[in-house]
Amino acid sequence: MADGYYGIDEGFENANKGDPLFSVKQIGTTHAITEGNALTQLKAEIFRGAGNIEMSANGYGRPGQGLGKMTFEAIDPLQRQAIAELARINEVNITTHATFQAGNLSGFNPQSGFSQQYRKSNIDEIKKAIDFSAEAANGGSVVVHTGEFPRPIGVDKSEGGYKNGKYEFESFADEEKEAQFYLVNEKTGDIIKSVKSNEVIVRPIYRDDGNGQEEILRDENNRPMYDDVFREDIIIRYRQKHQIPENEKDDNAIWQSLSEDQRKEAHIKIFDYDPQTGNIKTEPITFEEYKEEEYAKGKDLKGVIKGFFKEQMQGQIQNALGSARQFEQEYKRGLDEIKEAKESYQAAKKLKDNWNGTDQQWRESVFTQMNIPLSKVKNANGELADPLELFSDQARQAERKVLYGRETGISGRKQAKELLRQINEAQTIDEYAIKNSINTMVELGKYAIKQTESARHDRKHDTIKQIALTLENIFPENGYGSHPEELAELVKKGRKALRENLVEAEGMSNSEAKELADDTLKITLDTGHLNIWRKYFKAKEGESKAKTDKRFKEWYTQQVDKLAEEGLIGNMHIADNLGWDDAHLAAGTGNAPVREVMEILKKHGYDDVVTSEGGFDRGPSGEFGLQSTWHMAGATAFKAGSYAGQPGGDEAWLNPNGGALYNVMEGYHGAPGGDQGGYSTQIQKPNFVFKGYAPDSEDWRPWSGSGME
Repeated sequence: MADGYYGIDEGFENANKGDPLFSVKQIGTTHAITEGNALTQLKAEIFRGAGNIEMSANGYGRPGQGLGKMTFEAIDPLQRQAIAELARINEVNITTHATFQAGNLSGFNPQSGFSQQYRKSNIDEIKKAIDFSAEAANGGSVVVHTGEFPRPIGVDKSEGGYKNGKYEFESFADEEKEAQFYLVNEKTGDIIKSVKSNEVIVRPIYRDDGNGQEEILRDENNRPMYDDVFREDIIIRYRQKHQIPENEKDDNAIWQSLSEDQRKEAHIKIFDYDPQTGNIKTEPITFEEYKEEEYAKGKDLKGVIKGFFKEQMQGQIQNALGSARQFEQEYKRGLDEIKEAKESYQAAKKLKDNWNGTDQQWRESVFTQMNIPLSKVKNANGELADPLELFSDQARQAERKVLYGRETGISGRKQAKELLRQINEAQTIDEYAIKNSINTMVELGKYAIKQTESARHDRKHDTIKQIALTLENIFPENGYGSHPEELAELVKKGRKALRENLVEAEGMSNSEAKELADDTLKITLDTGHLNIWRKYFKAKEGESKAKTDKRFKEWYTQQVDKLAEEGLIGNMHIADNLGWDDAHLAAGTGNAPVREVMEILKKHGYDDVVTSEGGFDRGPSGEFGLQSTWHMAGATAFKAGSYAGQPGGDEAWLNPNGGALYNVMEGYHGAPGGDQGGYSTQIQKPNFVFKGYAPDSEDWRPWSGSGME
């Protein structure tokens, strides 16, 4: 091992001072099942000395060949039984990781928006992992990735992002100016609009009534006048909110029951205009300007986004209604003209039926009696038109006016009502997605509870922990759930909903339901994923990289401390990186504060699984990552400073100058005296003894604490 290895993470300097933070037995590794015999692959992990093994099958849907196509369905009941028995014999604890491809609980698909079918498919994949946990593993953690919906990385915390002066994040320079806020149709899940921070709309300027209020139209009794379309919309929403059927309580009765404040959306506001040109005055306004206005009125971000969307729609609504009302007038005029033409035709025909004079005289008489100037009904040759033909033609022209006015008017009103419906059914993406995610957590939580009960009944010889969905913080770019505060909010809301369901549907006491809900919904904290937030962490003006790194580390450890203190963490993924990407470096070879994380967990009494997820590319079997995590926790058979030429003192429990178990570590790290930092480059595997030849497991234990196969 290279001499320069030490000092990459200052945690190594203190790794073996005092009692270990976590035992070798407690710290395990992760294993992705590929095609072939899952049992054989599990044995390989046990041979590496892992006391905990997190098994994952990363396919989706139908089982296939290859890492990305293997699902838990490919592991048949006999293999599951054998896995459970092998784990029991070797005293190894197995947990589970649901497929990576089930990327969220909300049903959000980046290609198509939200889909209940996609959400159901993700639920099914997670249930496969829960089944495996109940039948082959030891219950406990079932890791589920989160990426519930897209959101900006670097806007104010009050706006769904994270910026509070001391700790700031941004995806790119001036992200706040281009941040997008999505709106979703609550009934279909379609993303109907994204509002951008730098978006500009043009709105009319309303006339002031002299009291600082917008002036509205009033009737002869000074009562407010109302837009009929908005009046109808208010009544529809009132019926929906109070679940009043159409055949109960007529619209007028509902309207009369409303206060003027409830009716104000239907007020006809008077636009200010230029007295010289008569043009209505307008003004451009950006989303940011609109937001400041609405914040001053006490609205939150959700209300601001919906309000801005409504302002955008108002122009389209007014255009649709303006067109509709114009052609509705044409429709009414057409009806009047048809009636007038029919009456004129009948009068002319009646006169003709009783006429004794010439045709020319009849024509003159008809037009004269109807006060129609003869000059207007003469053709190019100076002849009078036939009244019957003229009135028939007028009726046909009026008929076309009626049809055109009717269809255009109806179309405009339909469009206006459709736009109002879109406004009413619009939810901010977090409202819609989190509701879906909570429903998913409740369904999967109850399924995990039942599968735990079944496992405890069927597997008497195994210790089965409560199966827990442990939601993992994934990459910052994957959206909501990657930030620790988001993840905590999500789990807390899921726990609350699950608790309420257990009380209402299962008849549990509130305390019993709370304990079970808390045990069933937890967090998997990934140290590597959390460290990726470093690349979005803003440096202060003139600040050195070292100082920025220090502030980021302070933020990082504070987040972990808060999650641990609140008892939200149920699984740990230990990996390292350099703050840019999910490199899965071994613990201590990057710049994530892994040692500090372990100390925080220990301080708060964390006693659950710790899974090493780094260093897979080091060593013939990737064992370096597991050993580095052992070492970081101070629970390794190797001590910093105790390699060849640098005795570690009496406290070095594997001191090469006297440590009784030193030779065990030779099998992993090579023997002293080599040419690289005092170590040979040749890696030897530890030897294993078959049953019957091995010492009695009650009298002797290997250094890992696991029993021998």
